[in-house]
Amino acid sequence: MRKTRWEFVGAISLVAAGWAQQPIALPAPSGTQASAAPQAAPERVKLFNGAPGLMAPLLLPPLTPNPPKNRCNGLKRSGSVTFSFIVDSEGRPRNIVFEHVTGNELDYLAVHVMETDVFKPATLNGAAVAGAGMLDMRLQACSETTKDQRGHKSTTIRLVSAPDQKIELPRDPQDEAALAPISDPETLLARIEQIGGSVTRPKRIFSPQMEGPDDRPMPPGSDKFSMVVDEHGLPYDVQAVSPIESYNFDEATRMVRRFRYRPARKDGMPVPVRISIEIGVVVRYD
Repeated sequence: MRKTRWEFVGAISLVAAGWAQQPIALPAPSGTQASAAPQAAPERVKLFNGAPGLMAPLLLPPLTPNPPKNRCNGLKRSGSVTFSFIVDSEGRPRNIVFEHVTGNELDYLAVHVMETDVFKPATLNGAAVAGAGMLDMRLQACSETTKDQRGHKSTTIRLVSAPDQKIELPRDPQDEAALAPISDPETLLARIEQIGGSVTRPKRIFSPQMEGPDDRPMPPGSDKFSMVVDEHGLPYDVQAVSPIESYNFDEATRMVRRFRYRPARKDGMPVPVRISIEIGVVVRYD
């Protein structure tokens, strides 16, 4: 029987417990749009790639070398991600952008691990400076789903072993960069930029596909969604703009968290933006 390939988006609620062993509650799938807050001018730094006397940033051992070993009562997950990033002169990771993704909830966990990593900054002739790099991370995790009294599902994901992380030289060295603010999910909706002018569109780098049998109803036309793509390229705050009646919305909501993007940029700095997507048999942007 011929199979029909569909692409879906939607939203789920995800809670991640990461490397620092502190649960992270991601924004609700259909949150309320916050008013944009005034954005300070980005800090621009010089990057001394290959300069004499330059020592690359160093990933320091974690304060807690291994996560607690608890029995996994859910789905065991493993996978690898790759980030490009900058370590500022104080040792904080900035401009964390995916280069390779898993396409599942491990990507959210990986961002949390990266943000809680501790670095020794790059040095130039002994003085701390900003430094760019790539980081390959392999994760072993446990994903568990529970239901509340109303039947709403939530998923927690936690490490079951220490992540394997390796820093490499940047693949596309730059002479300078605009540093993104330290990530704060609580202020995500207030930091959204408008696409246009100096703000570029995000570029989709991964999307899931699902096959349905011929006797499954096809969407009559397209349905429209709105969602935020954060500064790492992850989807948040997905909202259905037009009615969803032509297919199983639960399936669509499970798919949206698997969309991954090269984030929008404002004057070279990764920023969150809201985009609209029309989906049906094909995916297109407006």
